[in-house]
Order: sequence, then C-alpha cells, then structure tokens
Amino acid sequence: NITLFDPKLKIELVASGLDFPTTMAFLGTNDFLILEKSGAVKRITNGVVLDKPLLQVDVSVKDERGLLGIAISEKKNLNDNGTSIKNDNISHNVFLYYVVCKEKNTGCENTIYRYDLDNKNNVLINPKLLLSIPSFPDPAHIGGIIDIGPDNNLYVTVGNFQHTIPSEVYR
Repeated sequence: NITLFDPKLKIELVASGLDFPTTMAFLGTNDFLILEKSGAVKRITNGVVLDKPLLQVDVSVKDERGLLGIAISEKKNLNDNGTSIKNDNISHNVFLYYVVCKEKNTGCENTIYRYDLDNKNNVLINPKLLLSIPSFPDPAHIGGIIDIGPDNNLYVTVGNFQHTIPSEVYR
C-alpha cells in the first residue's frame, strides 16, 4: 500500500505490462517515452502503450547495466552547415544512455546516442554516437541519468567508480 501525505497529489496507474522500466521523459501532455532495461524504447500516448517499440537496442543487462537514461529536446531542423531544413515528421531529439559490450560482459562501453523522433512512423532514426567511454569493470554503480540543463547542454552521470582505479579517460 502507498500512502500519500499531500492532498494535492494523486496516484494513478498510467501503463502496465512493462518489462523493468528504468526511466521516462515527456514529449507533451499524456505523451511520453519510457525505457526498459533490456533495450526497448516505448511510447505511451493517452495511457496506451504503442504495440511496437520505437527502438530496440542491443544492451548489456548484467546487474545495473542496460538502457538507463533518456533526455528529450525539441528538434531544431538544421543541416550540418546550420541552414534550416523542413521536416514535419521529425519533432524531437532523443538522447539515450546505455551500456553495450563487445563480448559477453567484456569490452563494455557507456554510450550516449542522439536519435531523431519520427512522429509519422513512431520510430527513432538517424543514430549519432555522441559519447563512448569504457565501462567500469564492475557492472554496478555506473550512473546513467542524463538531462538537458537550462543552458541546453546535455549533462551525464557516470557513477561512483566502485572497484575501479580511474584511468585517464575518466579524469
């Protein structure tokens, strides 16, 4: 049982049937993306979970690894030289933080990718790798929370380096 002490708050079930949700980010009122640890990005609109995930990425799920963080910003439709381009289907940039391993739990990396949200087809497209750093040997306490600050920069947590002697890459 959950007890609320603030009468201005209410508890309401919005979605069910999710597999180990890790975090979520809002696109608008009654429209949000939710991550599942196993690598699925799902969209929930007006309380309905879309049948097909927007994206399924191959992630390591050992202990605290997985698809861990999401941040969303409105898409500024610019090409590489900064000139405005028109694309009504693309509405948001979606930033994802997840851990991938080359082999079974070895050669792991913490990665951040930027995707475009194609609203017409409900898919994440155009992946662009923004950050990839070696994951810690221990699969716990690795962070994963990302957010966009008021300065429009993307901020990332990387954990507390449990059982790790930080190398130069982490300094």
